[in-house]
Amino acid sequence: MIRFAIKAGLAAGAVYYIKEEGIWKESQEALKAYDKLNTAMEPYVGEIRKQIPFELPKIPASDRTTENIQLYWNKGVTSSFEFLSELPGLVSTWTRNGVNAVLENPEVKKLLK
Repeated sequence: MIRFAIKAGLAAGAVYYIKEEGIWKESQEALKAYDKLNTAMEPYVGEIRKQIPFELPKIPASDRTTENIQLYWNKGVTSSFEFLSELPGLVSTWTRNGVNAVLENPEVKKLLK
C-alpha cells in the first residue's frame, strides 16, 4: 500500500509540474514548455549519449514537433479523460486485489484466527 501511495504521489507531482509548466494550455504555450524542457534535458541526454554504445537520435526541434503536437493534442486529452473515467473502477480492483493479497499472507491469517 505504501508503494502504491508513493507511485500515486509521484504521478500527482508529475501532473502538477507539467500543468504548471503549461503543457495543458494552448498549443503555443505547450511549445514553449517543450522548448524549455528540451533545453533543460539536452545536457543530461548528451551525457547519456556518451555512456551508451549506440547512437541515440537527437531531440527534435520545436518547429518539427509543432505538427505532431497539434495532431496528437486531442488524442492525449481524450486518453487522459478516458483514464480518469476508468480510475474509480481500477482503484476498486486494485484495492480488492491488495486486500486479498494481504489476507492470504500466512502471518496475517494467524493474527486473524
